[in-house]
Amino acid sequence: MSERFRRKWRGWTESSDGYAVRLLGRTNLEFRDSLGSIRIAAEAMSKPWNKVVVYTQSIPDTTDRPRAEVEPQRPPQS
Repeated sequence: MSERFRRKWRGWTESSDGYAVRLLGRTNLEFRDSLGSIRIAAEAMSKPWNKVVVYTQSIPDTTDRPRAEVEPQRPPQS
């Protein structure tokens, strides 16, 4: 089954995989899962308005939640 998303109250978008994200202003993203929540540096783009740049180096790398597990997967280059 493919991952599905749905919008929740207060700006949260929830994934069927058990995590949720929301933008905090123009420069942060909050990621929440069963281990708690973390803030990640991100930037909402003005054009196109539906794009967000995520600064993956700002993702904490811990034993409970490795950066590779949280980091978005890049689509294959064609």
